[in-house]
Amino acid sequence: MLGKILLSLTLTSLVSCLAGFLFPDKFWISFSLAFILQVLFFYFFNSIYENNLVEKAQRLKLEELKEQNKQIANLQCPCDEKTRQDIALRFDEDVIYKCGKCGKNLKAIVNVKTIQTTEPIYFDDRPR
Repeated sequence: MLGKILLSLTLTSLVSCLAGFLFPDKFWISFSLAFILQVLFFYFFNSIYENNLVEKAQRLKLEELKEQNKQIANLQCPCDEKTRQDIALRFDEDVIYKCGKCGKNLKAIVNVKTIQTTEPIYFDDRPR
């Protein structure tokens, strides 16, 4: 960490020296001005870059949550054609979709049940 800071200060000083050599009669003023401008420029550049990265990460997280919330089911139309369609189910609102063959509006109802699970019984003399 300290090495990176020293490297950064060295590079900034070298660039500032080059700016100072462009105006030899006002070396220290141009050196100081170039040093301050570099620090300010890269501070604002890094701030904007970091904010863009955070915004992109939040957008990706939101997309991931949207994809996780999608529940897709292959449903069959009750018409004579027995057409099957993949429908995105939602638990928070009614899902109404149109059959691809007969063109009728259909409503998908989600039914959730809870079932108690059991643990298998293993005897000591039986191999597992």
